[in-house]
Amino acid sequence: MSNLFVRSDVTEATRGIEGRVPSWVEAELAMLAGPIPDAPVGPHCSAPYECPFMARCWPALPPDHVGTLYATRRRALELNEQGYRTIHDLPVDVSLHPQVTGLLAPSVDSESSWLADWLLNKSL
Repeated sequence: MSNLFVRSDVTEATRGIEGRVPSWVEAELAMLAGPIPDAPVGPHCSAPYECPFMARCWPALPPDHVGTLYATRRRALELNEQGYRTIHDLPVDVSLHPQVTGLLAPSVDSESSWLADWLLNKSL
C-alpha cells in the first residue's frame, strides 16, 4: 500500500481554510440533528453500498410486509409505493416471483393453496 500514497505536509497549503473548519463541522452537525430529508426510500439506499442512515429514514416494517416474500426486494418497493404494505393487502392477481405466485395462487391439486389460506388469514 505504501506505493499507492505519498506522504506530504499540507499544513501551509491548508492554513487559509483552517478558520472555516469549525463552522463546517457545526453546519454538518446541525444537518445531522435536523429532520429527515424529504427523499423517498428506494434501491438507491443500498446501491452501490448501504446508506448508514437507513435505520433513520426507513420506517419500521410489519412482520408480514410484502418485502418478506421470496425474491421481492425491488418488487416490494414498487408494491409499497402502490400502497400494498403487507401480504394481506395484495390483490389476488398481483404479479410476483413464480415461486411465490405458486404458493399463493390456487394449486392444481386442490381448490386453494393451504399456504395462501394460512398466510392471508394469519393474525400477526
